[in-house]
Amino acid sequence: MSSNRRRIRKNVLIATATFVLGSSMLVACTPGGPSSGGAISSSGTQTASSEASPSSTNTTQVGKDGRTVDPAAKAESCTRLAESDIRHELGAWAAGLQPGQGEVSTDRDGTAVDSCVYALEAGAGTDHSAVIEQREFKTQQELAASAPFGLLMKAEAISGLRGDAKFGVNTLTGSTEYVVVSVLDKTSSKLLVSVPSGTAVPEGTSAKDMLVALAKKAGF
Repeated sequence: MSSNRRRIRKNVLIATATFVLGSSMLVACTPGGPSSGGAISSSGTQTASSEASPSSTNTTQVGKDGRTVDPAAKAESCTRLAESDIRHELGAWAAGLQPGQGEVSTDRDGTAVDSCVYALEAGAGTDHSAVIEQREFKTQQELAASAPFGLLMKAEAISGLRGDAKFGVNTLTGSTEYVVVSVLDKTSSKLLVSVPSGTAVPEGTSAKDMLVALAKKAGF
């Protein structure tokens, strides 16, 4: 009788060991188990992998117009002009000059845009600021189709800059824009200074001379 009990007990132990071994192999081969990046704790609980998903590092933002803005990118336009040069060339217009605020974005058509806005007084918007912008097109044909000089009123050709360049004065409601646009290869560069309507040009110079001199310092 005792020998039968020993035999039954031995069979139970063998069956239990076989079950435990099979369960361990199943966990190792199951997706999401240790082989897929998870870890088994001392209590037998599987923990999530510490690897970050690609989307967790994506900081780009898409606007309503389809433009994609990358807030983590550094705008090179903010390095093209020293604040001392802006003050020197714009004189009294730049008395309240604020640090440049850059933005790097991509238009819906794939055009890369790099810009920097220098408010000319604290709290001012783009209607009282100096703006430098560079647009990099995929092809020269796309640049031409964008009509880079199309928004210039009273435009006139200017020399001394790289590529084809024009200066224009845009008279708007409440403000006046003085603009230089230069086109070279697949790149369009724009320098715009906007001041409230009726603002006098600093004595001893002209708006055109100021803008052209500043554009040269920006590498236009």
